[in-house]
Amino acid sequence: MAETYSPAVIKIGDIVDSFLLKRELQLSRYVPMLEYAFDCFRHHVAFTSRLYYRKTMTTDVNGTLTMPEDMMDFIGIALAADAELWYFTENGKLNIDVVTANKDIDDSAQSQGYGGRGGVNDYYYKIDWAGRKIYTDGAEAQSVVLFYISTGIRTDSETLVDISMAPVIDAYLYMRLAENDRESINEIERRRVAYEREVSIANRYKLPPLKQVRDAILKLTTQGIVR
Repeated sequence: MAETYSPAVIKIGDIVDSFLLKRELQLSRYVPMLEYAFDCFRHHVAFTSRLYYRKTMTTDVNGTLTMPEDMMDFIGIALAADAELWYFTENGKLNIDVVTANKDIDDSAQSQGYGGRGGVNDYYYKIDWAGRKIYTDGAEAQSVVLFYISTGIRTDSETLVDISMAPVIDAYLYMRLAENDRESINEIERRRVAYEREVSIANRYKLPPLKQVRDAILKLTTQGIVR
């Protein structure tokens, strides 16, 4: 018989079910506890979860992208056609009124770039959070890959959570339960400390492995000008 293992992601509703079962609570408390679980997940998805989203999109003729509705933080953007992803360089001075399909900013005037000492990137971006837009220079009407942090909350199906977040949500629910049941201040504080401990542990999951850090350092110190 083939070996089977528990999945690395879990339905957020299953975490609430497990919490009710362990605490011997009535099923009638499921809905408010589920709402608390969503609150906890939204609060910490950008800090303690390793889940991120990758979406292939096409810029318009002006090189503009409209952010996905669930996007709450930006990771990077790269050309979808490249065999190796080369991330665009942020340029806060990018004049969005000038960058059009017919008139790019002169790349020779750019002084900031990644890829090697003296290297200049051909692709730049500027984020407009208020307008929920990402403006690019050099990638007009092209397919790009957008990496971003999502709210993680699904509206069309079950919300899946990184398993490392399960103890965090469980501890958060236990803390909120104490507040709802009007437990003593000392008990609420004890559960708050336990919750913060779980958050601290979960944060460690986001740290990259040592080999990944080593590879990143070597790549920065040995690479030459690629683009």
